[in-house]
Amino acid sequence: MASRTYALLIIALTLGVVTIGACTSTASSPATTASLSAAASPEAGACADAAAVESALADLRAVDLTTADKAGVSAAIETVQSSVTTLASSAKEAAGPEADALTNAIATLRTTVDGLSSDASVSEKAADIRSAVAGVETAATALRAKLTQCS
Repeated sequence: MASRTYALLIIALTLGVVTIGACTSTASSPATTASLSAAASPEAGACADAAAVESALADLRAVDLTTADKAGVSAAIETVQSSVTTLASSAKEAAGPEADALTNAIATLRTTVDGLSSDASVSEKAADIRSAVAGVETAATALRAKLTQCS
């Protein structure tokens, strides 16, 4: 009976050592290391920033330029500009020229709105504003296309 207990104990210890060894080798596998590196890459952060720009642009497109006042349009553009600044910074290494184009496009939009003299001029300049917004959207799309990790 003692030899049977001893044999079961040896088997249990062997299985325990094999299980621990398997866990250790899995944790340091090259595939796991590559996955962790990709998740921590600067481009992964830029993908989240690109999504924020898209969301801010969607909010701006939802503004009715025929009834909005200058302050409302300016506030929506400020949100877009803030998200564009963040994206341009995080994507600079992976997509420098596209980041610069996006920065220039938001500057054009800002200039268009800053040039409005009154609330009435928002509706008068709606076509110019929409054109400048389209420029930002085009530049944002080009930048996102350059970010290979974004889906």
